[in-house]
Amino acid sequence: MSKGKGFHKLGDWGKLKMASTSLAKDLKKAEVMALKKIGLKGETVAKEYILSQPSSWQPLNAEYKKWKEANKRSNKTLISSSSYLQSITHKIDARAMVAYAGVTKKTTHKESKRPMMDIAKVHEFGSKGQGIPARPVWRPTLALVKKWILDSRVVEKEIKKQFNKYRS
Repeated sequence: MSKGKGFHKLGDWGKLKMASTSLAKDLKKAEVMALKKIGLKGETVAKEYILSQPSSWQPLNAEYKKWKEANKRSNKTLISSSSYLQSITHKIDARAMVAYAGVTKKTTHKESKRPMMDIAKVHEFGSKGQGIPARPVWRPTLALVKKWILDSRVVEKEIKKQFNKYRS
């Protein structure tokens, strides 16, 4: 116990000073780590969703199915050359505090050279002109990831990890 001006200091004032000067930095670290986990979860959920072949998706039309078989392609929906599946990724923008999961603007289909972003959009919403029904991946992924964020308490857990170092 040390004496100050008219009061006595009790406890570990060194830890208090460290906590008060490091608080913003530690909170940012926790947020960035949570964002990384959220982005990775979004990527994983989207890939698993495609691989699960939801029963709500319309089946491939007979003509396209024949083409896929003749060209030794996967008989699964949204998986022909696997370009779409392989282009799904995640990233975070730590300055904006945002996690992204999806296909990047620069990624192109390995055969058609079309932007994967355009292909993903057509499959998400469908294209009457191209005869492609909507087979949403990203809307269900977003709903599943939002639920996971709340259920897993990932943000809270990361903050607690950072602040546990201040406990005695």
